[in-house]
Amino acid sequence: MTVETSALMTEPGLATAAVYAKVYRNILPLLCLVAGLCYIDRTNLAYASFSMTRDLHFSPTVYGAGSGLFFAGYSLCMIPSQLIGLRVGVSRWLGIQVAVWGLVASCFSLVKTVGQFYTLRFLLGMAEAGAFPAIWYYLYLMLPKEALVFPYSALEASVSCANVLSAPLAAFLLVLDGKIGMSGWQWLFLLEGFVTMAIGSCAGLLLPASIHQATFLRGPDRRVIQEQQGRTWNPSIGGFAEPGQLTDASLLREALGNWKVWYVSVMAILKNVAANALLFWLPIIVASLIGHDDGGPPSALMANVTATSAVGAPAAASRLLLAGGGISFSGAKPNALSLPVLLSSIPFACNAVFALLLGRSSQATGDRAMHLFFPYLTAGLIFGALSHIRAVSITAAFVALCVALACTIGTNCISNAYIPAIASSSSVSVAMALYNSVGNLGGMLGPWIIGVVVESTGSYDQAIQLLGVFMLVAAAMAWYTRRWEDGHAAKNGAAAGGGALMNNRSVGSEMSSLMPCLRGSRHGEAPAAGGAAAAAGAAGAAAPAGGAPPPRS
Repeated sequence: MTVETSALMTEPGLATAAVYAKVYRNILPLLCLVAGLCYIDRTNLAYASFSMTRDLHFSPTVYGAGSGLFFAGYSLCMIPSQLIGLRVGVSRWLGIQVAVWGLVASCFSLVKTVGQFYTLRFLLGMAEAGAFPAIWYYLYLMLPKEALVFPYSALEASVSCANVLSAPLAAFLLVLDGKIGMSGWQWLFLLEGFVTMAIGSCAGLLLPASIHQATFLRGPDRRVIQEQQGRTWNPSIGGFAEPGQLTDASLLREALGNWKVWYVSVMAILKNVAANALLFWLPIIVASLIGHDDGGPPSALMANVTATSAVGAPAAASRLLLAGGGISFSGAKPNALSLPVLLSSIPFACNAVFALLLGRSSQATGDRAMHLFFPYLTAGLIFGALSHIRAVSITAAFVALCVALACTIGTNCISNAYIPAIASSSSVSVAMALYNSVGNLGGMLGPWIIGVVVESTGSYDQAIQLLGVFMLVAAAMAWYTRRWEDGHAAKNGAAAGGGALMNNRSVGSEMSSLMPCLRGSRHGEAPAAGGAAAAAGAAGAAAPAGGAPPPRS
């Protein structure tokens, strides 16, 4: 093959990667900021809980019920929120949701009674319910499904960064205690909520409704994306749909009747049991891990932590954080507590890097199953062996914990990208909401399971080993999904005369050149417009004859 021929073959792939990079540069930063704020506003109660429950005389039962009411509103309103978004417009509805949840988060600074606390927790869950499915679906509208894993991984990295930054941010705001007669926890809710409202207003104004309204894209760019998407745009719902599939009932039936969506949702439950257990208990697990070196009982610090239920975890984490930041509580020793708090941010930083690398690799190869199976398997084995690793070396055990957390939480971008691949174009929005709603059941179970096991055994070893069991079952389920990819590739190969295989190769070529494109100027054109047109022509040639869209998965 001559050099000229090779260059002609790779030019369409480079042009397509450049178009994707334009979309990434112009919408991902704002979406990542929204995703990070979502987690900060969702978890700031953990950092405010100690002083808030003390000032308002809330019992652990009240605090626990309020924490659970968030998930009640979150799960119940997720699908209705997506249906509203299809009518209002996804970008506009996302901005409204973010602004409303910022307003609700700020109102926590005014809480005086148990009833107000319960009401606001439920309303916060309602307001945040459709945020992540809306972000996922918005990216689905802007990009072909083959290019979604990388932006999904960027969202996951932003959440991890939020987990790293939320603790010192909370500590900084809580030291405002007493300013103009307000408690530190009131400042925390008020200021973080105001920032979220401002970002929500910006999101609604700045995010284009579709590629057709995206001013950063030119005509050839839009044609490239449209050809790669191979879907029919329906302006009446601001999404993709076929005639006869536009009613709420039909969308629900199609999503609920897709067994693969349920399968991935169950896999998400198993993964989220471990993921949310780590999110809520990580500072305490780290303190237990480094608190003794002979495999004996937990240290005196951990013995004072109430672990009767999941609601004890946020308060304990808050005490660890604030003591580490120099804010003293009765009986707390800042020097003893600061190290676990500081170390707890390291696994999330590792997760941010891992999520980006994993997402880039998955998108370049077109593989999802093995990119889930191996991390899940690794996490399961580490959780099972962590107590034995610790007996050999505390440092090795901490490194292993970092790897296990990254392999558990960093894979979210892969599992999220399954839904666009297995749901029809018309029902993707509702299927995403269904998947997230069902998967979050694991978020409610994980912290509670850890608390029950620790209370029963007096040790974190058995609790962490149980997390390993959940991850190993999830790994087995991920292994099974190889059949979906093999079957889809075989079907496309037969229908397009091997075009699917060529498309996978072009995706790999595109993504290998993606990062240099991302570093380009904001409005730069990597290849010439002729290259973009060639990419559109190549993509169109891969579609079935007659201009019909390619077969859906």
